[in-house]
Amino acid sequence: MNRMESLMVAYPMLSYEFESMPKRLGGLVEGEEVTINSNRSIEKQTEALAEEIAHYETSTGNILNLKDIKNSKQEYQARRRSCFLLLDLDSLTACSDVGIDTPQELADYFEVSIEFLWKTIENYRTKYGLEFDHKGYHFNLRTGLNIKKK
Repeated sequence: MNRMESLMVAYPMLSYEFESMPKRLGGLVEGEEVTINSNRSIEKQTEALAEEIAHYETSTGNILNLKDIKNSKQEYQARRRSCFLLLDLDSLTACSDVGIDTPQELADYFEVSIEFLWKTIENYRTKYGLEFDHKGYHFNLRTGLNIKKK
């Protein structure tokens, strides 16, 4: 089962459609219906799916007008949440245990773009700082992603 399928299984209350959408739009959630742009790569579809699930969990109302500060905040929150949905700390430590630790290996394993991986690392830096501990592991995010078992 790939990452996209795992997300869909984890959120069975949602229905999913994959269809052609305007190029600038990765996905859309309306109520419990998620639509993903089928014209994008699998990695970009996975990223969009995570973001739309995050919108389902955190956003309220129509937030398409990003000039409204409340909408912009909801968009930021959903994008950040999508990073944590796809690359959670426990999965990152499991990868470290089996030797999956270069940025490209991690992006491939999680089926995301390298840009999404770096965005996720930046979000972890913002949330926890440059170094932190998690369940017996030490994360050093100063120059990338370095995970060591304590």
